[in-house]
Amino acid sequence: MKNTPSIKDEAPFLNRPWLKHYPENVPADIEVPNTQTHRLIYESSSKNPDETAIIFHGGKITYRELNRYIERTASYLYKIGIRKGDVIAIYLPNCPQFIFSYYAIQKVGGIPTAVSFLYSPREVKHQLKDSGSKAIIMINLLYEKIKPAIEETGIKKVILTDILHFMPFFKRTLSVLLRKIPKSKDYRKKGIAYLEDIIKEEDADYPQVEVSMKDIASLVYTAGTTGLPKGVPLT
Repeated sequence: MKNTPSIKDEAPFLNRPWLKHYPENVPADIEVPNTQTHRLIYESSSKNPDETAIIFHGGKITYRELNRYIERTASYLYKIGIRKGDVIAIYLPNCPQFIFSYYAIQKVGGIPTAVSFLYSPREVKHQLKDSGSKAIIMINLLYEKIKPAIEETGIKKVILTDILHFMPFFKRTLSVLLRKIPKSKDYRKKGIAYLEDIIKEEDADYPQVEVSMKDIASLVYTAGTTGLPKGVPLT
């Protein structure tokens, strides 16, 4: 008699193969508390301030540092007029800046919408207009390419960041010398803000924003395989 394949044989993801890549001190299961996501970062920074929160190309960021970056970015966003319910676009690859920008937006009651780093200028423009984004946090290398699209939307503030900033010194240097990452112009003289300046100089001074569990926490866009991508609000 032929053995009937089990559900796990037909759906190998049920065996959770990703767990074998977890470091020994990372639990396989966690309890998800009924709280705002940025509160979890704050609590971790209070309980374990010197523990590693992010590893990026070998460079480490502690929970204390991560929380400070979130607070200072949130303070800046509030100062430029971002309020509860405002949508802010994040156009970044996987990097520390994406993480603390995301939580900083939520901290002031804003709604982050992540724009695919693989999008063309036309696709970026669609999401910025469709979401009603008021500001964008993006990588400096693509500013010239995306600038015309941004100018056709309701974006009022552009914040740039350098992908090299959080890399260890030797990797930063090699990337420049070997031209793996092209050198970008400095747009500060044109009045463009830089995330690196904000997290270094900004004071964490802004009012606490009351947010309920029913408020929109993120605006995620579909792949758009059957038409233009559509925004899906997540609470």
